Amino acid sequence: MKIDITKSDLLQPLRKVVSIISKKSVIPELENLFIEVENYEMYIKSTSLDMEIVAKIFLKKKYKKKVFSIPGKKFFDIFRFLSEKQKITIRVEKKKISIFSNGSSYTLSICKTKNFSNIELIGEKKVFFISCKKLKNLIQYTYFAIGKSDSRYYLNGMLFEIKNKEICVVATDGHRLAYFLDTIENTNIKEKFIVPRVSIMEIYKIVENSEKIVEFQIFKSSIKMSIEKLVFSFKTISMEYPKYHSVFPKNPNRFLYINCSEFKKALKRVLIISCENFQNTRFLLKKNKLEIISENFSTESAKEILNVKYIGYPIEMGFNVNYLIEIINTIKCKEIKISITNEHSSIKIQNEEEKNLLYLLMPIYL
Repeated sequence: MKIDITKSDLLQPLRKVVSIISKKSVIPELENLFIEVENYEMYIKSTSLDMEIVAKIFLKKKYKKKVFSIPGKKFFDIFRFLSEKQKITIRVEKKKISIFSNGSSYTLSICKTKNFSNIELIGEKKVFFISCKKLKNLIQYTYFAIGKSDSRYYLNGMLFEIKNKEICVVATDGHRLAYFLDTIENTNIKEKFIVPRVSIMEIYKIVENSEKIVEFQIFKSSIKMSIEKLVFSFKTISMEYPKYHSVFPKNPNRFLYINCSEFKKALKRVLIISCENFQNTRFLLKKNKLEIISENFSTESAKEILNVKYIGYPIEMGFNVNYLIEIINTIKCKEIKISITNEHSSIKIQNEEEKNLLYLLMPIYL
């Protein structure tokens, strides 16, 4: 079989598919691409056992059905460095494939395909639709708070909760929490599921900042996500997520309004002096003044005094300054509002222009 194709037709879908391929897997098949050619279509698939991506490419000629598997990273790297405008021919033989382009030629071994796994899509199917732009925003503003290798496995993922034509995403590692609520149309389902961190990062890379529509098919322990010619399937975390509403501050009685840009710059300056391992920083709030104090084991110190609008009694609290910077980095506004109950309770950080987006941060004992 000889397949004629251009680099522009193959490179972009190939880049998305190979992103989940493992370079040094104990299972050799996970390093390969599974390719199926039939009629005017080519399907390219990769898997990591917990995820799989399938890209569909339209061909200019009609071909008989052919299925084969090849080393994924090598195949991608060859195409990546080929000339943009040259015609590319792929010749598929019994035990190898050959790639020809303008005097260049490469040969790759064909691997076994019988052990190539599939994500099981079992149970009742529920469907909803969301735009790429909206999905990307939901992830962009919250993913940093997902736990990393936490023993409480459910914290290593992001909660999606759908009801009343609204979609809510929640991420927390036990120290901070990110919450974002948005609307979705044309759905009446009520469902919630936890998407692992690694799958969240793949979704963020796959979706574009556009109005293209993403279809989600929800199954018992897996999700199938479709965007035009790309299908991404992944396993969900089949555990109960914590009741996050119970940690939202109740009846806060102190309120801080502060310029977002000035606050971020001050935090980055005191971070220079803070301890590398702990990054603990003291915050002293009194009438329209915020003092940020950082010290380390070398008896070095930093102190920043900012003019702010503060309503409430004086209070002293401690926070991990790096966690605070990560939250501020996601907020795009002139002024932020911080609601405080007491020195032992989490604070609520909000963009006044975006009421459906909020962050919680637990204080630390200094």
